[in-house]
Amino acid sequence: MTDSASSCRTPASQPLMACQECDLLQRIPPLPIGGKALCARCGYSLAARPTDPLQIPLALTVTAAIVFVVANVTPMIGLSAVGRHASTTIVGGAWQLWHEGEKIAAAIVMFCGVIAPAFFMVLMLAVLLTARRSQRARLPHWVGEILRWSLHMQPWSMYDVMSLGVLVALIKIAQLASVDPGIGMYAMGLLAVLVPAIMVSFDAREIWKLVDWETGKEASTQAVDQASLAGGRAMSLSLSTAARTAAQMGLVSCETCKLLSRPVHPEDPGHCPRCGAELEFRRAYSLQRTWALVIAAAVCYIPANMLPMMATSTFASSEADTIMGGVVYLFASGSWPLALIVLIASVMVPLGKLVALAYLLISVHRGMRGGCHQRARLYRMVELIGRWSMLDVFVVTFTVALVQLEPLMVVRPGPAVLFFAVVVVLTMIAAETFDPRLIWDAAGPMENEND
Repeated sequence: MTDSASSCRTPASQPLMACQECDLLQRIPPLPIGGKALCARCGYSLAARPTDPLQIPLALTVTAAIVFVVANVTPMIGLSAVGRHASTTIVGGAWQLWHEGEKIAAAIVMFCGVIAPAFFMVLMLAVLLTARRSQRARLPHWVGEILRWSLHMQPWSMYDVMSLGVLVALIKIAQLASVDPGIGMYAMGLLAVLVPAIMVSFDAREIWKLVDWETGKEASTQAVDQASLAGGRAMSLSLSTAARTAAQMGLVSCETCKLLSRPVHPEDPGHCPRCGAELEFRRAYSLQRTWALVIAAAVCYIPANMLPMMATSTFASSEADTIMGGVVYLFASGSWPLALIVLIASVMVPLGKLVALAYLLISVHRGMRGGCHQRARLYRMVELIGRWSMLDVFVVTFTVALVQLEPLMVVRPGPAVLFFAVVVVLTMIAAETFDPRLIWDAAGPMENEND
């Protein structure tokens, strides 16, 4: 069930919050189990009510932590050729890239495949276990800090992308030697389901409501809680007659825990008293930083597609494959569904992200008033699909780690691996630095119904 959160149709006693994408002030009505509240202006998902917001995610996180250990200590793929056998793990793949001289690409693979998921699970376990033990009592302030960092780590935990990369690598290697999937591969596939399931079943609002606020002198003098707002002009305003944004009312919304505050010093909002995140009316230098990242990614995109991703050497020959060469190889071998996936994820998605981000930046620069809904959906799509461009990097990682059968056959990473990994990271960060509220700022108050 989906409900649209509207400030003009819900009682004043309901929680007031600002949409993270358009900054519109509105109230969240009581949600039924499985219900979702959408922004009345831009359609962004403001809140959801899972079946059991603490117990189910705790069980899933414990399961994911156990499976994570299995995925990292057992081989994912085994390769056999002419009496020789090789196998690899996630760490083994990253180490082989490092050994081949691709240190930056190896560090990115290690971060997305091991470090970020490990931090996410450990921090989530700490939060959920503390919340369960407290039995609805107030939670110490450090729980909010930990939850904030765990939410930052989640988008970089790429087991879904990695699982597909292992599958593509398996099909490629199967043409060269006998390949046996290992326990680690199945564990990785299970993690690809468990990690998203944790976030779907988890309601961060249940934790934020219990977290004690910072009592330090700096944080306590820079922001006020929502109880204080109840007597202020922000709450006394009739939003049914004049819908306003948080910025128009001198309020700032924390982008992590969504706490609505009134800074003591408007030019220096300080930090959120609940989770410690830096408060900003709009992300500082959002357009400049996003332009810089997009331009840098566009420059790296050219060698990423022109230079070889892998070089294969055998007794008889030596050949180098670009990204498109790999797509053609998969088509020729009969694996056209995977070839189509690689084409979309590795060629079309990175280019599409660059074009989409450039369009959003230009539209904000020009102060476009129309098409806000379409541009908001475009931004969400860029955020959603950005991580899938890492597919080819994982394919190269595990192919290189396995095919080291000297002098019979050797596969080495090409120079394009570094450029491609950098393109993915830069575009993901660019999507984070772009402030979607800028799309709606030019539209004016409530010019949103029919644009």
